[in-house]
Amino acid sequence: MRRFLFILLSCIAFGSDGQASDLINPQPEIRAYENNSTDELALLQRLIEAKKFYAEGNYRKSARLFSIITKYDPTLEPALIGLSESYIALDRSDMAHQALSDSKLKSEKLRRLKLLAAALVLPVEERVTFLKKILTRVEDPRLYNLLAKTSLQNGSFQEARETFQKAEALGQKPGVLLNNLGMLELERGNIEIAVSHFAKAQEVAPDCIRFDNNHRLALLLKGDYISALEGLDSNRAADFLVDGGFIALSQNEMGLAKLLFEKANEISPVFNSRAQKGLALFE
Repeated sequence: MRRFLFILLSCIAFGSDGQASDLINPQPEIRAYENNSTDELALLQRLIEAKKFYAEGNYRKSARLFSIITKYDPTLEPALIGLSESYIALDRSDMAHQALSDSKLKSEKLRRLKLLAAALVLPVEERVTFLKKILTRVEDPRLYNLLAKTSLQNGSFQEARETFQKAEALGQKPGVLLNNLGMLELERGNIEIAVSHFAKAQEVAPDCIRFDNNHRLALLLKGDYISALEGLDSNRAADFLVDGGFIALSQNEMGLAKLLFEKANEISPVFNSRAQKGLALFE
């Protein structure tokens, strides 16, 4: 259960099946970037749209669009950063690391992002050693948070808590510490405390889809289905439950997976093929 919770809270996004294989070759028509006002305006519009998708938690669409932009103009650093962060959010750190390694762009922000991607592709045991070495000379909140989450995977709760606090001391977005403490409490099996942390994270950052997802997932695990699905239309709620079902299935949480598929089927306004595929596995 603990391993399932960690992956569920790290990966789930509404309406996403977690696959990124179609991101490698988005197959756009791309011509060389020309420095004129028309091209600059079109590029800016695409960049704004890609950032909007990312902010909404639609990482597949943001990755596709950022990929088109970076091929169109490889010198645009915000696009490369957006592409890499989208890949990381899709649990494709290998693709993020490759994109950063292939680029000729150099900056401190890109260097730190590359370190993050490099750490994520390592096995857990090697990752801890790598991060502790890097953090002796580079203080970065995301690296500290990754080290803390890795400590959670190893069951080192106190070390994880202290490391999350170090990340907060360096400065990060509002709600991040509360969200991470919620993850920690879920790992410890303290669902009520976790729900409280996630709720507070939502209060300070109401537009963050990740905090919203985690709060709803904690409510599901608490058994409060009404609150977990409140405010969602039936399609979005069904997608939410199906995503959770497949992740639970991948972690051998069979009872939970079946329950989530059944709930998705109950509330779906039309035939839900993904929920049916999940339920068919139990026949």
